Amino acid sequence: MYFGFGEEVVGTPRLRDWQKYNHKYLYLSKFFTSLDYGVDIFFVLSGFLICEILWNEHTKTGTFNVIRFFLRRLLRLFPGMACAILFNSIYFEFIRGWNGLTGACEKWFWTNFLFINNFWSSPKVMCMGWAWSIAVEGQFYLVSPILVWLMLRGRKWAIIALGISLVLTTGIRAILTGVYDYHNNPVKSSYFSVMYEKSWTRACGYLWGMAANYIYHTKGKNFMSSVGIRYTSYVVCLLIYLGCIYTSVAIECFILGQDLPFTGAAMYLVLVFQRLLFCLVIAYLILLCSVNKCYVLRKILSSQFWYPIAQLSYSGYLLQFIFIFTFIVWTPKGLPPAPINLLWLFPFWLMVILCLLVLSSVSYLLVEKPFINLRW
Repeated sequence: MYFGFGEEVVGTPRLRDWQKYNHKYLYLSKFFTSLDYGVDIFFVLSGFLICEILWNEHTKTGTFNVIRFFLRRLLRLFPGMACAILFNSIYFEFIRGWNGLTGACEKWFWTNFLFINNFWSSPKVMCMGWAWSIAVEGQFYLVSPILVWLMLRGRKWAIIALGISLVLTTGIRAILTGVYDYHNNPVKSSYFSVMYEKSWTRACGYLWGMAANYIYHTKGKNFMSSVGIRYTSYVVCLLIYLGCIYTSVAIECFILGQDLPFTGAAMYLVLVFQRLLFCLVIAYLILLCSVNKCYVLRKILSSQFWYPIAQLSYSGYLLQFIFIFTFIVWTPKGLPPAPINLLWLFPFWLMVILCLLVLSSVSYLLVEKPFINLRW
């Protein structure tokens, strides 16, 4: 998905070449990585965890300190963001040929710290355009205490608060899809700024995460106690996941010049409900793991192996394009080979990951961790 920035962002055809080379392996890579849905998973997890933090504080103290909540969130996000802006500014100043990114952070860095950079839709006026999701996350924080307060008032208020919010975000997606005619052309240049990066169109993941946490606290181990229904739900989840992968790849193939397998009403339903259903599946699986009803997945995800990766994930997300752009654009002429093969892709991504781990570790240990330790 990120290679779709293409020439508009970096002013080079190399990214488009890579996108075409990777075309043959879109389904394979999407099945295992689903990078386009990575942000949705992040929003679901965030909704679940933020609700957990506020809920637990209310359980212990009978209330929650909103100012303390916001300060803790800022101490977690600001230091890593500042470090990433510095690294990216130096890097893209050095690579002056990439006129779509050079100098953007020097002028517009303040939008990142106010969590409004997702309203700057042009790459030339976006500081680290891929950090739009952090802005959306910050905007979700503003409404989280209100939603949790309503959920704590009882089941009726929880259903009203989360239900109305989900209906609103889905309704907005439905209206925008129709108004901008995305169901007939889902890759219009306005799609990213109108639909993809706005909090009111991406709220479903955060809301499903909060709903899962509410059920976790109110139902606990009584949730989904029937083994037969639970195993049937696994099949349904798998089918929804495969459907999301298929439709996502179909749209990416359309970017590369192929015909869409479906348009009109079918595409309209996909654009409106695709992320809603995907996030529902993720929230459901998180809930099952939380109440110990999905033992294998819980065992895998609770492994200590993931802990250091989770610690570095924030810096890694903000710094990733330094290495991705470098290895793509500076790849020797004639590489990657056409047709590209997975044996060539493996060392490429291995180099990106290893370099990213080193720089992310520096950012985390020297910048993020000291500020995390300041939180109370």
